[in-house]
Amino acid sequence: MTRNRHLSVFIGIAISLLAIVGILYFVDIKEVWQNLRKLSWEIVMIAIAVYVLGMAVRALRWFLIISIREKVGFYTVFKGLVYGYMLNQLLPAKIGEVARAEYITRKSTPGRSFLLGTIAAERVFDMAVILLFLGISVVFSETIMSKIQAQWISVVVIVFGLTALVFLLHNVQLLKKITRYLPGKIRSFADRVLDNLADSFNVFKSFKSIFKILLLTLVIWLLTCLVFFLIIQDLDIEVPFYAYFFIVSAGTFGMIIPSTSANVGVYHAVAMGALMLFMVPKAEALSFAILAHAFDFFPAIILGGLLSGFGGFQKISKNRIGDTES
Repeated sequence: MTRNRHLSVFIGIAISLLAIVGILYFVDIKEVWQNLRKLSWEIVMIAIAVYVLGMAVRALRWFLIISIREKVGFYTVFKGLVYGYMLNQLLPAKIGEVARAEYITRKSTPGRSFLLGTIAAERVFDMAVILLFLGISVVFSETIMSKIQAQWISVVVIVFGLTALVFLLHNVQLLKKITRYLPGKIRSFADRVLDNLADSFNVFKSFKSIFKILLLTLVIWLLTCLVFFLIIQDLDIEVPFYAYFFIVSAGTFGMIIPSTSANVGVYHAVAMGALMLFMVPKAEALSFAILAHAFDFFPAIILGGLLSGFGGFQKISKNRIGDTES
């Protein structure tokens, strides 16, 4: 592990610990426990079923993006996706995203850079829907509007970054004008990586493909809203309908903040704060945050464990990702 990685892990742990200490200081844990006991087993089973359905839709989306250039079996894609999400919960720095690309590379023909590009394409669609959700919540809430106005620079940077990424990968020749100054072997490798990344963004060249992937992405995040709805209703919390869109948006943006694996502490603080904007008491807001995190964490571990036999994924996570393109 490099010095920079040591530093990033240390910073993530420090921020997570600060978030946990702050939560424990300001919230009555006994009251939180009483709220958690309200949760019914019926809701637990439904939420787990919705999670599995959401993973299947995510796998279908990735499968369609990959299929634009490569032919990979759906089950292989589903298994790789589940492995990746499990490792994201267990390891820092989103290692699972690299691991799922590595898994598909070892099981089929696509190269790593192409697969990593398809994951980047997924994130572009995710962010488009998240910004849509944020826009809906802003339209209906003056409070949220005022909060967003205070952070408008961050929103502009995100939108500009996504637009620039799509533009550059649609115009890869512009980037190759830079790589031509590199030494021969390095230039050849860089050009091959750029070509693969550009191929992974071919989904944006067809309106039909954009519509299908965008529709699947909308379903994915609406299923997340459904899980939040089930938890909030079971805790007897009353919030307006647009609160679900805002909580999903806030939780997603909160993952940008450095933290431990699974965003422990940071996610809870962000989700709790988002719910408190709707005048929800601190203890009830934290109860929701704990359950929302649990319904993301434990199903990922269990499903990934079942598919891997609680051991098969270790070979992928421990192997060093090669420096050369497959």
